[in-house]
Amino acid sequence: MQQIMDDIKAVVAAVYAGDFVFPAAFDFAAYISGVLRQEYAQLCLVFLEDSGSTLDHYILRYRVEKIKEWLVYSDASRQEIATRLGFRDARQMAARFRSVTGLLPGHFREIRKSKAAIRDMPFRQP
Repeated sequence: MQQIMDDIKAVVAAVYAGDFVFPAAFDFAAYISGVLRQEYAQLCLVFLEDSGSTLDHYILRYRVEKIKEWLVYSDASRQEIATRLGFRDARQMAARFRSVTGLLPGHFREIRKSKAAIRDMPFRQP
């Protein structure tokens, strides 16, 4: 079972890392079933039994963590981030993000600005 879990997580990471080219009407269930040569329902059951969480919830949390990374550590626009992570548009991405974090993506963009302001502060000699 651990190997299947590792395989599932590897596919999720490969698809939602930000470099995957999403075809029109991308169907993750069909994609992972094809890659792992197992029925999606079976993969979901294994994932739930092992982790106590649904695969869909894991994927959403994974994507939200990637959104945070992109917002804080890159200059990419929200639309570009949405596209890279397989969302229809920035509005859909923001809604999913808020459903998980309770915050808007702009909050994390502000963190980036704060980090830049701190980094750019002059250093005073003691």
